[in-house]
This record gives sequence, C-alpha cells and structure tokens, in this order.
Amino acid sequence: MPIMDCDEVYNYWEPLHFLEYGSGLQTWEYAPDYALRTYTYLHPLQCLSWLLSPVSSLIAPMLVDHEVNNDKLAVFVVLRSTLAALSGCCELLFLTALSEEVPFAESLNRQTLVPKSVAYTAALILLTSAGMTHAAGAYLPSSSVMILWMLCASFYIRQQVRLYCAVAVVTTLCSGWPFGVVVFVPMGIDILRRHASPIRLLVEVAIWTTFVQAVVMVIDYPQYGKWTSPTLNIFRYNAQSGGDELYGIEPISYYVKNLALNFNYVALLGPLFLPLSVYLKLRGKPPLPTPLIVVISSIYLWLTIVVPRPHKEERFLFPIYPALVVAAVVVVQQVWDVTCLGRLLVGNKKWWWQHMWILLLLPSCLISQSRSMALSKYYTAPLKVYAALPSSPQGGLVCTCGEWYRFPSSYYLPDGYRLGFLPSSFSGQLPKQFETEGSRAGTNFNDANKKEMDRYVNNPADCDYIVELETSSDAECLQAMMNPSSEWTKLVDVPYLNAAETSSLHRVLYLPFLHKANYNSYSLHARRDK
Repeated sequence: MPIMDCDEVYNYWEPLHFLEYGSGLQTWEYAPDYALRTYTYLHPLQCLSWLLSPVSSLIAPMLVDHEVNNDKLAVFVVLRSTLAALSGCCELLFLTALSEEVPFAESLNRQTLVPKSVAYTAALILLTSAGMTHAAGAYLPSSSVMILWMLCASFYIRQQVRLYCAVAVVTTLCSGWPFGVVVFVPMGIDILRRHASPIRLLVEVAIWTTFVQAVVMVIDYPQYGKWTSPTLNIFRYNAQSGGDELYGIEPISYYVKNLALNFNYVALLGPLFLPLSVYLKLRGKPPLPTPLIVVISSIYLWLTIVVPRPHKEERFLFPIYPALVVAAVVVVQQVWDVTCLGRLLVGNKKWWWQHMWILLLLPSCLISQSRSMALSKYYTAPLKVYAALPSSPQGGLVCTCGEWYRFPSSYYLPDGYRLGFLPSSFSGQLPKQFETEGSRAGTNFNDANKKEMDRYVNNPADCDYIVELETSSDAECLQAMMNPSSEWTKLVDVPYLNAAETSSLHRVLYLPFLHKANYNSYSLHARRDK
C-alpha cells in the first residue's frame, strides 16, 4: 500500500529515523519554539525496531513487491506490517467481546451484544475494506487511537474498568493527539454511571493521568531541552485563529467522498444505527443492548467534533472506522429481522435462510478489494523508485521538485544519502534536516506555513539523483534532463496513474480484464558520473 499522507512521513517516520540513525527531516512542529509533537509516541516503535532489526532483512522481502536493498528499508517494511498486525489483533479482541457472553449481556437477558453472524460479517468487512487496509498500517496518532479504541472497547464490554481507564489515558496523552479522547467519552460516562463508587474511580483516573503526563514531560525534556507539554501546546495551536486552516479548507462532502471510497455503501448504512435504535424502541421491538449503543455512539460524537472544522483530512476519520462497520452490519441484520421479508424468511427453520442478509454486504467486500488493488497498482510507484536507489560509499543527494509530498521517508535512502528539495510551485513551508541536537535546535521555522528559502537546493547540478513525476506541473526541474545532450540518465521508470486522463470508474477501482487507464512516468534520474 502507498503511504497516503505526507504528515505520516515527515511528522513520525522522519523523527523516528533521526532517533535511530541520527538523520532525518524536521518539521516546524518539532522545533523548540513550538513543540507540538511528543517523543513519547516515537519511543515504543523505536524499541520495537531494535527488537525486529535482527530478523527484518529475512522477513521484509516477503512482504513487499519491490526491492529491499538495505537494512533500514527492511526495518521500515516490518514496522509497517507490525502496526497492521497489531490492528488485526485488536479487531479480533473487539469483535470477540461483542459476540461473547458478558455481564452486560446477561443483565439484559441476552447471550451476546451482537449475534456471532454479525461479528463474523463485521470481521470480513474490516479485513477487506480499503479504509482499514491503509489505516491499520499507518504510523499516525489517529490510527493508533483507532487501534487502542478497539482494545478499550473490549475492556469496556467485559467490564474491565481499570484496564479501560489505563489504556484510554495512555492513548490520549502519549499519542500526541489529545483530541482522540472524544471517542472514549461515551464509554467513560457509562462506566461512571454504572460504577459502585464513581468518585473514587475519578480520583484514581486523575492520579493515573497526572502520573502519565509527568512521564511524558520527563521523556520530552531531554529532547526539547526544556520543560514543555506538547499536549497543551497543540491545544493552544488549534484554538488560535487560523490554526490548521492554513493547510486547506474542505466542504463536508470531502468526508462523504472519503468514506464512500473506503467503505462504499457500508459507510452510508453505519449512521443509520441511531435512527434504527429509536425506531425499535418506539415500535416496541426488542431494543438493542445499551452497551452496544454506547460503543457505537462514538461515531456521532466524533463527527460532531470533526465535521464542522474547516480543515479536513482523511486520517481524522480513522478513529470511527471499526464502529462504523459494526454499526452498518447491525443495521442490515436488524432490518432483515424486523421487516416482513425478514420475518417471512426467518419462518423457514433452515439456518441459511436466517442469514441471507449477509449476502447484501458481500458486494461491499468485492468493491473494497478492488479499491485496495487500485491503490496498490496505481500509486505505489514512489516506493518502488526510491527503493531502487543504488548504494554508494560516498552517499549522495537525492532531489525532488513537486513530488516532495510523496517521499516515503529516509528509510528508503541508503546510508549516507539525504533528501533535497528543488524549487517548485509549492509555496508553503518544507521540512529541513535535523541538526545534531535534534529538537533542542531548529531555526527558521514558522507556524504560518510560509516558505523558508533555506530548504532548497537551487542548482540541480548539486544533486546526484532526481526523482520526479515526468509530466507533473513541477516538471521544470526535469526539462534539462529531457535534452539528449543532458548529463543525466534515467535509471528507473515506474508507471503512475494519470488521474486527470483516466475515467472516474477506473481511477477509483481496479477492474481486471476491463482495466483502462493512462499513466505517467515516475522516474529516477542519475548524473552520468554516478
């Protein structure tokens, strides 16, 4: 899968690469004047990297379809796969809790919160959905919140209160994205409502929160060279006028389109969960279990928070993906059971008649798989091109123009290489190389997304390699290389989808045997003397 968000690379993979190998690109969020990101979020993956390094070179070539020619890249591939595997484990815990006998369910005279058929169907949709395919392996706080929300939901359903509180607090304070606490609020309120001693529980949570926050600040102190709280800093930044709006404003339809791309018609069914719950109650039908309603209600609370924000990004929806899928499956199953058609078919004692509703959701799995195949086939050229960089004892400078945002991280650069930016039409602020002192240093950063000229390599002749999409709007840096007398030679050429010249159907989905698309060349050029 391609890396879908450049924030994942520059705000998380690059600082992690700096911690491990002493080089990487620094964004303004890691500058000491702003300190919006916590290093606490990086250290667990750093430790995991140390553990996996001895076996990464053996495992990585089996996980990707491009060359893995250095140990750093092998570690990167295995880390991404480990994040996805962790997500899969938490999905299983979540769905198992929903479909097993628990104290909540017994108090409501139900064996489970959802039938096992609902849990199995939700598992199939989560496994095949395009949204979960790239969210599960993403190194982003929103993805981590999604993963740990599933773990917390399993604790909540099983009434493991202290485990729920511990993980929820750690997720909120250690991810560097405290806004994720919103998805934990409904379950937290219900826990307090049911708890025999809510005041005592609140005191325990307050003590635990203080302790975790203190640990986070202790971890960040040597990195920034001062006492600071990235949690408080990021709240201040988002509260100020303008804030993240500098990075783009989108209409509400942006989220509708993203959900439709990632979950197709399942995304439209999920929000019907609450109206269905009200309908069942008004019509005197067997109500949905209260704990299930509490778990799913995180969807509505989260959308209430993020939808009105002018700045919208696909990753902001990650935390509600699992709940959205479960909600959609419950809606289909309940509608099947309460409608005349459902009752008619359920009257037939054969079990397969009672589960025919599952067939209504199977097309969603096929559409999602087609979408995932499209993402992999159309947009992974940057991974393959950077992976083809030849190792050199002298190292080298790899430059790019307008394709800076598709750089897959310094893990793809052989030892001794670094990335440089050639001038392009982009007018915002680019990252710069970390200094030896890390986040204790870092000048010429601003929080207004204004261009800083010290980021650029002004002369292409200073570059050893250039990576670019040959027909992009920023192809001016390639014009000299197109000349037959140029001192540059093309080493690698990988197709990359030309979305503007491809129909919407074939741009969104990959249709075997019917595939019709136009491609550009994503290429790696080297100076002839290299």
